[in-house]
Amino acid sequence: MMDAGHARREANDHERALAQFQGADAIMHVPTTGLEVAREQAALGLLNEARDTVRRVLRIPALRIGVGGTMPDVPIHVTVDGTDIPVPALIAPFKVNPAVAGVGVALGVASFFVRGSTTSARGTAVARPRLTTWIGAAGSGFGGTF
Repeated sequence: MMDAGHARREANDHERALAQFQGADAIMHVPTTGLEVAREQAALGLLNEARDTVRRVLRIPALRIGVGGTMPDVPIHVTVDGTDIPVPALIAPFKVNPAVAGVGVALGVASFFVRGSTTSARGTAVARPRLTTWIGAAGSGFGGTF
């Protein structure tokens, strides 16, 4: 569809190019297809639509991670897609690529890894993995929730 859209654009057939790019964007939902839709909308004078499409494309999903229920002396180690995240930085959401994020949390000797989608149809974060565990002797364990 993208190749057909580019061919239509080259032939100055912007209406059909727009249809091709919209079809590709409906399937892929990636910035490159959305930008082509916006370009063709602008070429056709559909400036409000082009602006709305660009705003949609520029939304970057955010992932919020919370770790709680641990004892104060238990070390916590958090990673997002393999990148170490300092625990104090967990107060803010992380901008992530609109794909699949892997979140790893290590609580003392136990570790967890969750993989989940970070995007919704509107481009906002929906990855809210929740995992609770209890480790240790009865009554003295610690828990981690994220």
